[in-house]
Amino acid sequence: MEDGEADFQWLARILSEAGYSVENAKTGAEALAKLKSCNYAAVLLNLILPDAGGWEILHAIRTDGPNQNMPVIVVTVVAEKSVSRGFPVQDYLVKPVKAEALMNSLRAAAVLPRPLSRRILVVDDDTRTLKLSKIALEAAGYEVVCHTEAANALEETRRAKFAAVVLDLLMPQMDGFQFLDRLREIEDGRNTPVIVWTNKDVTSAEMQRLKASAHEIALKGRDGIETVLKMLQRRAPAGATEPNTARTAQDNREPSHDQG
Repeated sequence: MEDGEADFQWLARILSEAGYSVENAKTGAEALAKLKSCNYAAVLLNLILPDAGGWEILHAIRTDGPNQNMPVIVVTVVAEKSVSRGFPVQDYLVKPVKAEALMNSLRAAAVLPRPLSRRILVVDDDTRTLKLSKIALEAAGYEVVCHTEAANALEETRRAKFAAVVLDLLMPQMDGFQFLDRLREIEDGRNTPVIVWTNKDVTSAEMQRLKASAHEIALKGRDGIETVLKMLQRRAPAGATEPNTARTAQDNREPSHDQG
């Protein structure tokens, strides 16, 4: 649950990189509706929401629905812990929250990532590059799905989750930049690691654009598949974990960026 976009983006990044799948609710009503229809591993709850107090949400979680016994971690600017008295919580973290503290709280609650799919999407209109990528990545323990057309690859991301994407920028009809923009509009694609591997002569403006939406950038004329594989193993190790599900709820005050 999160009505502050900056806070949610920070939490989503930290949790996604740790192997969790994150959903959000900006109001208490939205959160309770989702909690009644789905099972979650944990809830990250702010005590200040636009339409409800934290104690109301805690009471509703503990008295009704399929998530009555799940861990609730309070993440809030409210320093008075007594507000949650009478409604059991796993932990109480006051903003600004450090990433280490959040991870420790989840581990203490036994909310751990599940064993994960190693599926990698490779998007490139060069069939030789696709063949090379498939051989190398499968040898490293990944399952590889290849597409020569970005539009078809984008549809694939709507049907299945991928641990990472290896993407060329130079493609007909829909180029790599357009693919990236549209991928980030898909819920399951917002935080998917993307490694750009391209022959394109990237301008300074394009490089800044890529840094905002891609995780790694490699140039085919300089970086071989071995470099791409090392980048991939940093972002989505072959022995990685599949996201567990957590949910966040915070207010719209200053972002809780990691201070350490």
